[in-house]
Amino acid sequence: MVKAEVKEEEGVMLLDLKLAKKHLRVEEDYVEDDELIELQIASALAVAENYTGRKFAKGQIEIVTDSASDVTIEKKSMNDVVQGVEVIEEGVDSIPLPASAYYVNVGNAELYTVKFRDVVLTEGQQLKIVIDYGYTSKTLPKPIKQAMLLSVGEAFEKREDRAQGNNSAVNNLLRPYKKWA
Repeated sequence: MVKAEVKEEEGVMLLDLKLAKKHLRVEEDYVEDDELIELQIASALAVAENYTGRKFAKGQIEIVTDSASDVTIEKKSMNDVVQGVEVIEEGVDSIPLPASAYYVNVGNAELYTVKFRDVVLTEGQQLKIVIDYGYTSKTLPKPIKQAMLLSVGEAFEKREDRAQGNNSAVNNLLRPYKKWA
């Protein structure tokens, strides 16, 4: 049995209000539109994530399995990293597996597999794989940040009457990050 739990970090701003206001040419000390701009930033992140099919905000996945068989995982972001694997058992402290006991095999652009070497579980033991994904405001790729700024700018400029359709400049910036599967 394999169970996965996704934990997204709360309150992480990939695009800060100061930069958005600078892009919009709004004075930093003018606070009347701050709530609106923050809403547009959140919307721009959702647009980018929906278009690409990826998560950009930082998060962590914990996968628990009761067997040492290979575990194939679909990428959440472009920078997923297996932080570690632990043997867990109820009522007992977890035991980290040494890096030599497993490896990550990247099968294609969208999947990777955690493979185990000579790992034997006793009854009641499970493996917990911890994977970090996503970006901070400092590590977010610049084209994604620019696409978000363009989305914020368009939403700010056209508050009431936004034509349906996609912004081709935003799409062009996000396309290299798109999940095509």
